[in-house]
Amino acid sequence: MENRGVLIDTGPLYALLDLRDQNHQWACSILPSLRPPFLTCDAVLSETFFLLEDEPVPTRHLRQYLEEGVIVSRFESQPFLSQILDLMERYRNIPMAFADACLVCMIE
Repeated sequence: MENRGVLIDTGPLYALLDLRDQNHQWACSILPSLRPPFLTCDAVLSETFFLLEDEPVPTRHLRQYLEEGVIVSRFESQPFLSQILDLMERYRNIPMAFADACLVCMIE
């Protein structure tokens, strides 16, 4: 079976990178059972870089993962903008962030 990659969202990605995150140990324990690449979208990367803006070491690790192809952004939002906005509207009571809607479109 072909490895298509594992989808990763901001929360687990941030938990993996930030030692102080309450889910860091969980994220580190899951990682060895998964095979890269970890697929995501630019919106998730933007959120994660924002959350790590005052953390130079985790930011460096994220950059390294991107440069090495461990984490790969494989989604262009523009062709799916209508679906993304529809998802955000449909799940506004949750609410659904732009990045989350992008990941749902990636799965579909």
